[in-house]
Amino acid sequence: MKRETCSTQKHTFDSSNNSYHVELESIQYVDEIEIHWNFRCEYKYEIEISLDSIHWVKLSKGEYVSSDLVSRNIIRANTGYIRIKLADQSADRFSEAMKYVLVYSGTAAEFIKGVDVSHLTQIEDFGGKFYDRQGRERDCLEILKEYGCNYVRLKVWNKPGLPNSDPAGYNDKAHVLGMAKRAVDKGYRLLIDFHYSDWWADPGKQFIPDDWKDLSLEQLNTALYDFTYEVLNGLKLQGTLPEMVQIGNEITNGMLWDVAKVSDEFDTPEQWDKLCTLLKSGISAVKAINESIRTVIHIERGGDNEKSCYFYDMLAERNVAYDIIGLSYYPIWHGPIKDFSSNIKDLYDRYSKEILVAEVAYPYTAENGDDQLNASSFPFTNIPEEYPPSIQSQADILQAVIYELKSIPDNKGIGFFYWQPDFIPVKGAGWKYGEGCEWDDQTLFDFKGNTLWSLDVFKLHS
Repeated sequence: MKRETCSTQKHTFDSSNNSYHVELESIQYVDEIEIHWNFRCEYKYEIEISLDSIHWVKLSKGEYVSSDLVSRNIIRANTGYIRIKLADQSADRFSEAMKYVLVYSGTAAEFIKGVDVSHLTQIEDFGGKFYDRQGRERDCLEILKEYGCNYVRLKVWNKPGLPNSDPAGYNDKAHVLGMAKRAVDKGYRLLIDFHYSDWWADPGKQFIPDDWKDLSLEQLNTALYDFTYEVLNGLKLQGTLPEMVQIGNEITNGMLWDVAKVSDEFDTPEQWDKLCTLLKSGISAVKAINESIRTVIHIERGGDNEKSCYFYDMLAERNVAYDIIGLSYYPIWHGPIKDFSSNIKDLYDRYSKEILVAEVAYPYTAENGDDQLNASSFPFTNIPEEYPPSIQSQADILQAVIYELKSIPDNKGIGFFYWQPDFIPVKGAGWKYGEGCEWDDQTLFDFKGNTLWSLDVFKLHS
C-alpha cells in the first residue's frame, strides 16, 4: 500500500503530563506512525488517540518499547489527535529523546462495529428512553448509527413466553422480523443469532425447545432445518436478508441438551457426531436461502486457546463447512487481553477463517441501577486491576479488543458486536419475568439512558 503523510500537523511537547502531541488538521484515517528517536535506547511509551482532544483512548493494552532509532506503530483508526507518553522519564529527558514523528494516512478496510439490541423493543415498551450527548431524546438506533455502528445482531428464540422468558414473548420470529425491518431501514446490516431454545442459551444452559423435546435425532435435525429456513425466509420476503447467521449461541458445551451435549460425560465421539450433524443441518438451511450468507459458529472461550482449539478441531474432523469463527470475549470472565490476543491469532493460523467477536462488553460503573444483582458481581467475575469500572476503562478495553482484531493478517479480524449496549434499568424489562436488569453497568448509556462518551471508540473505526 502506498503510504502518504497526513496533511498539516501541529507537534508539541506537553511538560505537564510528560507527553508528545500531534494535532492533525482534521479527523483522518491514520494507518501508522513512525517515532524517530535521537538515541538508541529502550524507551517505554504509550500511545493514545482522540477525536476531540478531551477524551483519550489507549491505542492498545500496554506499553511499547523502542528497539532502534525508528519505532513503527500501527494505528488503523480515525483520529484528530495522537499523544505519546514516555514512561519513567522526566519531561526534559523526553524532549531530548524524541526527534520527530511521521504520521501516515491510509484507507480503512471494512470492519464490523455491531451492537446486539435484541431487547430494545422490550426496553422501549416498558418506558425506556435514550438521549444523545446534547440531552435530546432520540431513537437508540439512530444514536448508535451516528457513532458508526453498522451491524445489528438479533437473537431468535423458538417460542418464548411465560413462565421463564420475557413477559410478552420477545425474541420470537415476529419480533425479530419487526426489529430487522427497523434496523435495515436505518441503514444497518444484520447478523441473526439462533439459540435453538425457548429462552437463553449459553455455556451453562442449552434448553431444548418444548416443542422439540420428544423428537428423535432425525426428527430434531429436520425441525432445526425447517425452523432456520422459516425465519430466514421471512426475513428474505420482507427484504431484510442477513449478511451473517449464527448456528447456535455459545455452544462450547454443545446445544439442544442432552441430545447434542458435548461436555463432561457427554464428551464422546458419538455426541460430537450428533452436534455436527445438527450444525450441518442449520448451515444447509442458511445456504438454501442464499449462498452468500456467511455462517458463524460461536463459542464463549475468547481467552481460552486450548478449549477453543479443541472445539474447532472437533468440527474440522467432521467437515463442518462454516465460514466464521465467532467468540465471546468478556474480560471480567475470559481472562486478560493478552490471552484473547494470542487465541485469535492462533485460531486464524490454524483454521484460516475470519474471526468475529460476537459478544463483548465492559462495566462503566461499579454502581447498580436496580435491585437485580449485576452480572459483573457474580462470584466467578475477575475485574482486571488496570481497568477499574469506569467509562475510560470501558473505552480502553473496547479499543484494545479492536486493536488485536485489526492485528490479524489480511483483515481477517472482521469486527465485533457490543452486547446489549441498550439494556438500561427499566422496571418490567428485565432478563427474566419479574426480575430486573443484570447488565445496567455494562451498557453504553447510563442508568437514565444518556449516551456515554465511550461510544467514541465506534467512531474511531467508522
